[in-house]
Amino acid sequence: MQQIKIIQEWDDHRPKIDNLLRHFRRYLIQKKIDKDLKVKRIRKNKSRFNCDSIKYKGTRIWWIETLLQTPCSDHRRYCVWRILVPYLINVKILSNQEASSIIEDWLDICDQVERLDFDPQTKINDAIRRGRDFRPIGWIN
Repeated sequence: MQQIKIIQEWDDHRPKIDNLLRHFRRYLIQKKIDKDLKVKRIRKNKSRFNCDSIKYKGTRIWWIETLLQTPCSDHRRYCVWRILVPYLINVKILSNQEASSIIEDWLDICDQVERLDFDPQTKINDAIRRGRDFRPIGWIN
């Protein structure tokens, strides 16, 4: 059995805790910053579209299908860029040529309502090049 050996007796002097608290507070602040960055990264990744993880590949979205049957006189560039290309490429999984053909047909119908003020093929190709990673915008009631 080993005996306890007293090296130094307590001198009734309490050390200041400020030195320890400063480091602990920095640790807590850094932990909060790391957590916020992680949440921000997760939100950013959720907003990006991952074609492999989407659960409705190949399905139909009724309001976009209706849009494809309806000629529009305005906001056609936006429809091509944010609705039709992401829908046809990323949801219906069509080839670039198939998607381009469908959108061209829709723009031809729209051109009969009101003349287009842009080159359709250039706009479609640009949208296809940029729209690979995004879902179409959603329907808001």
